Amino acid sequence: MACLGGAGEIGMNLYVYESESSAVVVDYGIMFADPQMCGIDWIMPDITYLETIRHKVKAVLFTHGHEDHIGGVLDMARLFSLPIYTGRFTAELVMHKTRNEQSHPQITVIEHGRKYEFGDISAVFFPVAHSIPDTCGIILEHNGFTAVHLSDFLNACSIKERLPWGRADLLLLDSTNAMSSKEPRSEQEVHEELVDIFSGARARIFLTTFASNVARLDSAIKAAKAVGRKVVIEGAAMERTVAIASRLGYIYLPEHDILTAKKAHNADPASLVYLVSGCQGEVTSALHSIAMGERKAVRMVDGDMLIFSSRAIPGNESSINAMINETMRRGVEVLQSPGRLVHISGHASVGELLRVMRETAPKYFAPIHGEYRHLAAHAKLAAEAGIPEGCRLSLETGEQLVFENGKFAGRDEIPSGRVYIDNRGGFVLNEADLSARKHLARDGLVLIDAGSGKLSLSTYGFKLTLGQEAMILSYAAGVEIAGEEPYEDHLVRAVKRYFRKFFNRRPLVEILKSNRLI
Repeated sequence: MACLGGAGEIGMNLYVYESESSAVVVDYGIMFADPQMCGIDWIMPDITYLETIRHKVKAVLFTHGHEDHIGGVLDMARLFSLPIYTGRFTAELVMHKTRNEQSHPQITVIEHGRKYEFGDISAVFFPVAHSIPDTCGIILEHNGFTAVHLSDFLNACSIKERLPWGRADLLLLDSTNAMSSKEPRSEQEVHEELVDIFSGARARIFLTTFASNVARLDSAIKAAKAVGRKVVIEGAAMERTVAIASRLGYIYLPEHDILTAKKAHNADPASLVYLVSGCQGEVTSALHSIAMGERKAVRMVDGDMLIFSSRAIPGNESSINAMINETMRRGVEVLQSPGRLVHISGHASVGELLRVMRETAPKYFAPIHGEYRHLAAHAKLAAEAGIPEGCRLSLETGEQLVFENGKFAGRDEIPSGRVYIDNRGGFVLNEADLSARKHLARDGLVLIDAGSGKLSLSTYGFKLTLGQEAMILSYAAGVEIAGEEPYEDHLVRAVKRYFRKFFNRRPLVEILKSNRLI
């Protein structure tokens, strides 16, 4: 069992279950980039390893429809012609994502409890509760060895009765809330809190959550209806989720209860609830443009209310806080959890994790889906569940756990890494490209114009005084050329050396000759 993403980090989930002749992929997700990544929008796992075993990969199994589990499906569809097996709601999301592709993937909507064969590996899906419909756990079996893959879930039905021998050989379990011993609250409680908040609001309400959190969207829509408010949907991802969920019956939102942004402009502010995507502060999101005053059609004003019905993914706090500060500056009231019960986690906490471990009684256990601190806490929890130390297996991205004759035989390192996506232009970057971007952002660019017979400098990202520029050019001109070194290389090395010595700065230095970079 190999991990190409999702262990030691939150997001970018991709696991491979493999025998000598067959392999199946479980999930292929993305991770949203933080603002320090210089224009990167999201990150995907490097699938070089999958390309080396493409001859035996039989299918992709998706556990649910969150972006950190299905966000890479377009890449998968373009590189591999693989059938997809997943729940109904996830299948609809995947079909939407691949609608413009020349070759559409073959998608099978699974039946719970039915055995699917992929070469000598079989899979049985079973339902679990999460914040998005049709979330599944998966039992995979090969030659009598049984693995239970349980990523995002809040609680699970009885698993033991689904196991061939009443216990699991290997259990992979969601670690997101392994550090939380709080008793879970219900979505119904969130709905009741929203009704109370909505009924007391005096102007427009803006509620943001994860666009794929169907349970929360349903709670908000029902709360809006309960207090007589119309719903306005802002953001492409939010619109897509509501449309699919409504068509499949997971959300009830009649046309007469929806207003467009244009019609809402002339409506009574106290009659509106806006459902807005962008709860993580993504700069391209609807909420960011509204909160920062960049969208003319929708502007937050004094008296409006903004509800964050979500948690902050680690790394996104500064972006979220920037939006909060900007909206509060304009007199907007901001509500968050835990101040009000406007969000509950969709992930199992300590009590449910212990129950699953004790019920499945795994021979081996590996925590997944979390940062290293979550995985470490989960490993300690496994000890409390009675799993022996030698059977608690650590797992991080780029590792493969190997089992032979039902026993753990060791771990291998496999090719892994990250691929960075810049949506503006669809650019795909590797680590070196990202490093160059960070280099430019940190130290700037120096262009040396050597085409006119007289050297001159242009800088980007910082400014030099005329005196500093003259000193740098004098220094460069006075350094002797070593051996057969080209003159241009000499200039670049000399300027870099000066900046490093006198400014403790390492800008990117390029030569401009005859109006062309060389």
